[in-house]
Amino acid sequence: MHGLSYDGVVDLPKADGSTVQVLKFSMTSATHTPFRLDAADSSGQQHFTAGSLTVSGHVSVYCTSLSGTILLGLVHLSFTPASPPPLVLPDLTLTQAKLGLVDVTADTLTATGFGVTAG
Repeated sequence: MHGLSYDGVVDLPKADGSTVQVLKFSMTSATHTPFRLDAADSSGQQHFTAGSLTVSGHVSVYCTSLSGTILLGLVHLSFTPASPPPLVLPDLTLTQAKLGLVDVTADTLTATGFGVTAG
């Protein structure tokens, strides 16, 4: 993640009028290699995969959790709205990264080897 800032805990509105508490991060770009997103909707489970996925330009990430390791896997980080990060570095590389992703916005999304499967 490049140009990273932590913007706080926000209440993100849902379609049913309720809200969900999320961590909000802003950044100039982020790359996830390999990429996998598991999502469920009324039609069932869907799996989105890519060899690499990059979001760039005015990136906002809203998540219920963020975890991963830094320093060659020696330090594990785990954040939630109840336990937010005390600070973030402007450039941060996480390995074994996992997001409870609720929403992401960006000017550009690029992916290599993108695929979607059901089930």
